[in-house]
Amino acid sequence: QQQQQQPQLHQGQQEQRQESSSSSSEDNALAEVLRRRLGGSGVLDKMLAQLRKETYLSLTEDHKDIYPKPKLEPETYLINELIREYLMFNGYTNTASVLVRESGQPEQRLERKVITQQLQVSDTPQSQMLPLLYGFIPSIVASQHTE
Repeated sequence: QQQQQQPQLHQGQQEQRQESSSSSSEDNALAEVLRRRLGGSGVLDKMLAQLRKETYLSLTEDHKDIYPKPKLEPETYLINELIREYLMFNGYTNTASVLVRESGQPEQRLERKVITQQLQVSDTPQSQMLPLLYGFIPSIVASQHTE
């Protein structure tokens, strides 16, 4: 009788292993399909960015006294605002949030009018449709062609 039970137990364990292996294969296949679909639509990248942001915020929130906010020089403050405007325009909100937190930039955005005055650039209705950084590109490219 004992000999008959051993093969049955062994057979049951083998079936569990096969089911586990089959389940693992199905999980891997499902994960690959999700990775492809979510990756192709950009959702996966957004989820990963959100996870990185939340991780960073969680870690720094617990250690505010260890990692004090850096002192912002006026030039750095303006540059960060230009970058934040660009990030927000392009939908990189998680990255912008981390930039603000990591750099010590105030949560309240600097008005575009103030930035243009500080940089001494004109802002037309047409240029207001894009972040200020986009307006600098043509002059940079033009200056490289004249050199």
